[in-house]
Amino acid sequence: MFRTDDFGDTWTSIGAGLPDGTVYAFAQDRKNADLLFVGSEMGVFATLDGGKTWAPFGTGLPPYPIVHDLLIHPRENDLVVATHSRGIFVADITPLQEATAAALAKDAHLFAVEPKVQCRAGRLAARSRRSAVRGAERAGGLVVNYFLKAEAKEKVAIRITNAAGDTVAVVEGAGAAGLNSVLWDFRRTGAQPPSQPAAGRRPPRRAAHAGALAPPGDYTVVLEIGDRKLSTRATVRSAPVLD
Repeated sequence: MFRTDDFGDTWTSIGAGLPDGTVYAFAQDRKNADLLFVGSEMGVFATLDGGKTWAPFGTGLPPYPIVHDLLIHPRENDLVVATHSRGIFVADITPLQEATAAALAKDAHLFAVEPKVQCRAGRLAARSRRSAVRGAERAGGLVVNYFLKAEAKEKVAIRITNAAGDTVAVVEGAGAAGLNSVLWDFRRTGAQPPSQPAAGRRPPRRAAHAGALAPPGDYTVVLEIGDRKLSTRATVRSAPVLD
C-alpha cells in the first residue's frame, strides 16, 4: 500500500500494520479523506489517520474472508464488502465519516444521527424478507453513536425528547472509552430508563402510553454523561404499511 499527495510525484508506504498477504481492494471515503479501507486475504482493515495506523474492521465477518471488492455507498453511507464465496456484507460507517482528528480530540463527541424509517410491515413484506434474503437484518430504530476519550466515571444515558421538549425515552449507554452505540427502538419508556425487575417480583405497572411507538417526526437526542450534555437532531420517518 502506497499513498501519494502530489499526483504521483512522490509516494509513501502506508502498509505498516497490515498483515502479510495480497491487498485486493481499496476504498477512500468521500467525506473523510483520512478514512481508508482495504480488503485482503485476511479480511477488512480500516484507518482513521490516512494509513498511519490500521485496525481490523467488521465484527461478524467469517474467519479469513478473502475480500475482493469494496464500495462506499454514496447515499446510505454504508461500506459494502464482497468476499470470495463467503457472501456480501454491509456496515454503516456514518460515525467513522465524522470521526476526524478534531472530533476524537474531544473528551466526548455525539455523532449525527441518520434518519430512519419506522417500518410497519405487513404479512406480505414479512414473507418477502424470508424468501428473498438470507442473512441478519439490522435492528429497527435510531442508532445513536458517541465517542468517549476515556472511560466515563458517571452514568451515561441517551435521552430522546420531542418538539415540545418532553422526554419520550431514556436509554442507558455504555461508558467505555472509544466508540459506543445505543439503539432506540422508537418506543416510549418515559423519563427514566427501563430497569429489570428483581427475581420473583412483578414488573412495575406502566402508564398506558409506555411501550407504544412514538410517532414519526423530529426529535432531539441528548447524550448525558453525569452533568454534561451533548445534543443533536434526529428524524423518524413514516412508511406505508405493506400488506
